Amino acid sequence: MLQSLEIKNFTVFEEANLEFSAGLNIIVGENGTGKSQLLKLGYVFLRTEHANPDMNTRIQNMGAAFFRAFMEVYQPESLAHLVNHLHSECTVSAHFLNDSALSFTFSKQAKTITPEYEPDAMRFPKPLFIPTREIMSVYPGFAGALRNRELAFDATFLDLAEALELTALKGQRAEQIKGVVDVLEHQMKGRVIFKNSRFYIATDHEMLEMPLVAEGIRKIAMLAYLLKNGSIQKGSTLFWDEPESNLNPKMMVQLAETLVTLSSMGIQIVIASHSLFLLRELEIQLARNPEVPIRYFALKPEKNGVLVSQGDKIEEVDPITALDADLEQSERYLELE
Repeated sequence: MLQSLEIKNFTVFEEANLEFSAGLNIIVGENGTGKSQLLKLGYVFLRTEHANPDMNTRIQNMGAAFFRAFMEVYQPESLAHLVNHLHSECTVSAHFLNDSALSFTFSKQAKTITPEYEPDAMRFPKPLFIPTREIMSVYPGFAGALRNRELAFDATFLDLAEALELTALKGQRAEQIKGVVDVLEHQMKGRVIFKNSRFYIATDHEMLEMPLVAEGIRKIAMLAYLLKNGSIQKGSTLFWDEPESNLNPKMMVQLAETLVTLSSMGIQIVIASHSLFLLRELEIQLARNPEVPIRYFALKPEKNGVLVSQGDKIEEVDPITALDADLEQSERYLELE
């Protein structure tokens, strides 16, 4: 789990220090302010930390793993494209909730990355990143194609496809998440089934192939199955880019409830969102579950880069520029009366 990210001269950020909660973390900002960059950076750190046990004896291996993860997740032509254009060198650091830390500095001319590392006391489950595009409808053969072909998909898609390859849990672990899965499947009006390397929605009357199911429902189905097979579990971190995309307001209400419920179960969630509706619904759900840790981040473009404001309450992040248009529309609509 992430505790903090410290950034200096990375992509659109000249300097930013983000402190995360162990529960729900919400990043909002206009297009181009680096929301997805932050999600991917946190994911790269946790992906590297998870993949390298006993890293204190394998420092150089860890640097190579981080470099490879950077290139696979961001897909730049070179590291130079990840350094802020006003500077020649950048530093990115992460602290984890197990008292370990990773830090990397690299220049525009760098071909490799050398890390600084504080040994960990424990390891977390593998993190998961859900991009804006769903993959359940194209799942058959997708992971194999990504592994064996040069396709225009970054590593988050392959990691997600490989997570979906896992079979459903059984026994006590399955019972622990049954309540959340049941709620999601009730919303889908069916159960998500994996059969013959394909996903289906099974109702009382038929088995619907995923390409025949609405995209919003496919996203809910994917979340349900990742819970079913243990890819999302207590102690893990889920990064989700614009979870509200292609969901109607009714489904967003259920999504907000599910995100808060998962956070209360010890799953760290970091989302990037444009939706005022989802943000308000999360506020409603959090008011009903005040024990859930919450952290807000607002990204604001400035002349020399993007500024980050953060707080435990929405009122502490100012301004939420990504939502200004929604608020202004509401005001213009009221003026019609």
